[in-house]
This record gives sequence, structure tokens and C-alpha cells, in this order.
Amino acid sequence: MAATLQNSERTVTLKSSEGSVYTEPLPSWSFFTENQYRIILIHGYNNSETDAFESYERFRKVCSKYSAYHADRVFYLIWSGDQFNNLVKWFDDNTKNALESGRNLGIFLERIISGPRDQNCQFVIVAHSLGCRLTAELIGELYKRNRSFCGQFKLFLMAGAVRSDDILGGNRFGEAFAAAGSVVNLHSPDDSVLSGAFRWGEWGGGRSYSEAIGLNAEPREFKSWQPKLMEGFRHDYYWKEESVVEFILQALGVAVPMALPINEIASYKPPEHFLT
Repeated sequence: MAATLQNSERTVTLKSSEGSVYTEPLPSWSFFTENQYRIILIHGYNNSETDAFESYERFRKVCSKYSAYHADRVFYLIWSGDQFNNLVKWFDDNTKNALESGRNLGIFLERIISGPRDQNCQFVIVAHSLGCRLTAELIGELYKRNRSFCGQFKLFLMAGAVRSDDILGGNRFGEAFAAAGSVVNLHSPDDSVLSGAFRWGEWGGGRSYSEAIGLNAEPREFKSWQPKLMEGFRHDYYWKEESVVEFILQALGVAVPMALPINEIASYKPPEHFLT
């Protein structure tokens, strides 16, 4: 709880102390009063509140190295993604929490964007794992209510635990993603959580298997996102690697110095000639 109190000025809370999902998000005062630019970080499945804060703080610390403006507008979403009631349905229970949280957040954001102060506010969502499914439900709710609002959102989906067959055509999230300002799908075929545990989690929810979008950026036919291959990345790398924050900031137009490769001149040794 110390971490919660210490960082409460940056939070948007969708989780009660007992772990249930808030119908109405509880925003901090700084989130409520900011009306130009909001960056919302969304943790994934099986992350405790303490773990989430550590990841968020690490992200913001790197962000502050390059842009105080962006770092001052980073906010932390707290949602119920670590509830345990049943071993088989553990993932499914938290998936339901993610979808419910996403809908409630979408309703809340639609309401504040409709107000006179926030009509031009830009939103950046940086989500990981099951937090990407929360994000998909959020943007889907906005799309149903006022699809023009989706254009104010830039989405960065890291290791997305979203079913690929929910994207194509008129399926659950495809049209909403296509209406967003931009979507970047950061994915890695080396993610053993998405290639293994995700399959069992879907089975626990009584669903047939569909590959997660964060594995190989499937479906490849979906052209409304930018796939970004994170070579060699495991599931837990995304919040830890500074390169991820740097990539996101670059995509947002922040000047981030890049290390240039050093091209050394190859040494030359003339051939030896032997006299016979």
C-alpha cells in the first residue's frame, strides 16, 4: 500500500482493495485536470500492484531522460489482473476482469472527451500482455459510442494477449483498431508465455485456441497496425528494456539519440612476395 499512496497522484484505479472491478474509475487529481496529453500505462496478467508500480516507475524514469513533458503526463492504471479463485480458470477470471475494466474505462474516457475541456486531448496507451485485451475492449467501447474519438488514441501493444481471430474483418476488435490514430504491435516469436501458457489459458475459458497477436503479429492480413518485431524478447522483457521506451518516444516524435555503428577501416597488409 505504501507504493499506492506514494504514487497516487499518477493513478487511475479500477480495482477495489478486495480486488473487485470498479464500475466507475477513480482518477487522481492530476489525471483529471490534465486535458492536453495523457500517456496511460496498463500492466498485464498476474501482476501485483507492487510489481505494476515498479514497471511503471521504470518506464517513467527512462522517459524523463528524454522528455520532461511526456514524463509529467504518464499515468498508471491499476486494475484487477491478479485474482486467484480457481487454478484452471485463473486466466479466464482475469480475462473477464480485463474486459470489464476496459469497458468501464472506455465509458469513462468517452464521457470526459465529450466535455468542453478534453475534446482535443491526445491519449497514448502503452499496454502489456492481458492489458492489451483491456485496451482492445476500451477502444471497442469508444468505437461503439463515438468512433471519431478513436482517432485521438495511439496504442502500443506489447506482447498482446489478444486472440488473433478477434481482429480480422468485422470481428470483435478489428474495426475499432482500424479507427484508432495508430496501433503498434510489438511482438516476439520467442515469447514462450504466449506460445504456451496462453493456449492453456484459452482452454480454461472454454475457447478454442487462437494465436495471440503478440507472438507473430497475426493476423498478417490486418493492415491497420504497424508490426514491430522485438527480436529475442521474452514475455517479461518489455517493461525492463530501455530500448522499448526509446522506441515509443521516437514514435511519439521525441528526439532520442541513437548509437551509430562504428565503421572501422579494415587493416590492410600487403601480400608477401617470396624470391625464388
